[in-house]
Amino acid sequence: MSRRSRCGAWWWSCRGSRDDSGQLDLADAARRITARTKAVVAVHLWGIPEDMDALAAFAQERGLMLLEDASHAHGAPWGGQRTGSFGTAAAFSLNGPKPLSAGEGGLVATDDSEIYYRVLLHGQYNKRCRREIPADHPLAEYAVTGMGLKLRIHPLAAALARTQLHRLGNYLTDGRRSLSACAQPCRTCRASACRGCRTGRFLPGTRCRCGTSRRARRAAYRAVPGRSARRGRHRR
Repeated sequence: MSRRSRCGAWWWSCRGSRDDSGQLDLADAARRITARTKAVVAVHLWGIPEDMDALAAFAQERGLMLLEDASHAHGAPWGGQRTGSFGTAAAFSLNGPKPLSAGEGGLVATDDSEIYYRVLLHGQYNKRCRREIPADHPLAEYAVTGMGLKLRIHPLAAALARTQLHRLGNYLTDGRRSLSACAQPCRTCRASACRGCRTGRFLPGTRCRCGTSRRARRAAYRAVPGRSARRGRHRR
């Protein structure tokens, strides 16, 4: 947000759809567009892709640039195509709990050279700016100074992210397997299970929707052959 403000841009948040999908309400977005609107940003929240077919048509119809915030959705597919590959540019976060983590930092994916040059300048990649921005380009005079900011990722974090790229598919597979396990029903009422029902780790005072207490759920968990109170804990 602060970077956009520095560039003189402003943004409007739009409502999510009413169907619990978390996707953008395009009718609300349409009401917020003015003659000064330049772009629409698809936010793939919690790994759930936006309806990119509808958003791409929405942006094209109004002559807007389509950008993607894929910070939560590394590798998430929409219609057989990965998030981050629909818009003119896409941003990915690499901090702590993200599917692809480098500790801290992020990356931008784009096939637009003009945006690429500006990303280099805002990151203040001094040597790369001098090497990659053409000498006759209007932005070449800023290759040394950049935009007065230093937003580049730490080299070690970049190296960590790069070495994990080929493992991203396995990370996503493991994540889907864990979510599937979390969705297993409560052994008492068959309602959707909480994390404790699955792993044996129960928070004090918590109950399933059927009213099953923490103590009863722990007892039911221990009753499964081969399990103990410690079984199911996360191990590295």
